[in-house]
Amino acid sequence: MAMESEETTVAATDMARDCTGRQLIRQLVERGALLPIEEKLASEVPEEQALLFCALLGLARLGHLCLAIGEEGVTPSLDGLISDPTLLKEWEAALLRTPKETSPSLIYSEGRFYLPKYWELEERIVIPTTQMICRNVKPIPIPKLPDSLTEEQKKAVALACHHSLSLITGGPGTGKTSVALEIAHAFAASGRPFISLAAPTGKAASHLASRLEGLSPHLTFGTLHSLLGVRTHGDLYKREGHPLPADLLIVDEGSMIDTALFARLFAAIGPHTHLVILGDANQLPAVEGGSIFADLLKSGVPSVTLTQVFRSDRKEILSTAHRILSGHSLPTNLDLGLAEGNARTVYENLWKHVHPLFPKPQKNRPDPEELLASGSQFRMLSTLRRGLFGVDRINAFLKERFAALAEPGDYLSIPIIITQNDKQTELTNGETAILIQQIGAEATGYFPGGRTFPLHELPPYHYAYCLSVHKSQGSEYDRVLLLIPEGSETFGREVLYTGVTRAKEQLEIDGHPESIARALKRTSERLSGIPARIGLYQR
Repeated sequence: MAMESEETTVAATDMARDCTGRQLIRQLVERGALLPIEEKLASEVPEEQALLFCALLGLARLGHLCLAIGEEGVTPSLDGLISDPTLLKEWEAALLRTPKETSPSLIYSEGRFYLPKYWELEERIVIPTTQMICRNVKPIPIPKLPDSLTEEQKKAVALACHHSLSLITGGPGTGKTSVALEIAHAFAASGRPFISLAAPTGKAASHLASRLEGLSPHLTFGTLHSLLGVRTHGDLYKREGHPLPADLLIVDEGSMIDTALFARLFAAIGPHTHLVILGDANQLPAVEGGSIFADLLKSGVPSVTLTQVFRSDRKEILSTAHRILSGHSLPTNLDLGLAEGNARTVYENLWKHVHPLFPKPQKNRPDPEELLASGSQFRMLSTLRRGLFGVDRINAFLKERFAALAEPGDYLSIPIIITQNDKQTELTNGETAILIQQIGAEATGYFPGGRTFPLHELPPYHYAYCLSVHKSQGSEYDRVLLLIPEGSETFGREVLYTGVTRAKEQLEIDGHPESIARALKRTSERLSGIPARIGLYQR
């Protein structure tokens, strides 16, 4: 019997080896690990590279820029694409047999394989980063700094004044904006008044600019896309060779910037510009590929980590955030029914809990300024956009329930978020607003700063009773209700940390216990070759 069992095992192994790469790709498509379009693209690649090519396409969907093959096996593991242990083992075993060589479809370097697109993007980050690290610059004189600054903050100011590129990282409430203010003061006082402020979202850029208002007549601010003149991926390099006319460029929310936009940013930095990037490396990485801000922190770029929290009212919330980063438990303090997952129960409980916190239909026209102000006081967040308890379903449910309360002639007030930059209205992705609609008439969108647009002029938008944690980055609210449905573990502990740290005063959490536990054990860290390649360039 033992011999029979051994023969069966050998036969199974031989069958697996006989299974061609194309057949395995077909199985992976059938199991949902690969997309049909990825199978089609792989049909143009030589047989011996097809499985590796598909692995790189699949990992790119998860945000990775490359795949490493070495003595320890395949990194990152493909278990983020396929859960079947047999197919996973077969796929990774096939990758280990792939010839380590460059071809028109793949680039191999220092133990890592790339799709050509991501190799080029890394190159567009690695080379200018190395040049900025090595560049000798004339230090900017530092005026007397306020006594209220900590030694960490003073060090951060000095770093920015003495280096072409510097990174300042820290969690909420650690004084990154105060540091940015003192850096800008130093440049303005030294006769370097051309200061630009930028962030991935208009809201984050406006928040930073409000603190520096009046500092210099040459101060400019906006989204990174508008600053760099980027509207489409085809615009990504159009300013190359035409650097920004800035003495100082301060970029906020660095963790939200994806690989392509980082490459575009670095292409626009001239030899006389000091670039300072602020961010929180523990937040979710960019929605698109890469986690470049975290990579740069590992690459020898001059940096300071701010650790002292200045707001005592946030210390309990931030203590919860630090427990998340340590992989400890995240207790829930609200029971809407997400643990059991019964949709009827969850949605009825959710309606009872949140409907008093949103504007109800009313007979008189509401004051848009009051509604906009209340939008920063409370926000409901979900870790998922799609699914039974994702943002899309929750927003559709609440919009329908509030509309059902309206009578003819009533005014409905609907929170929205812009999802696409628009040149004509100058509205940007991530801006929030209030739609006010009298039943039977066209709605009007009201934005901060007194900007108004009729509904037909608005760029694409979503309802925003509930936001995804990803979309909430760059914003903070007095009170946050955080929903963590089943399936949230995909994004790792960073999605929990980011959601929790959106709250300034009050935090309510309900979630699926097993998903929370699994998320705490995972990280959304993404693989790139940027730290290693910068290290090679500096040798």
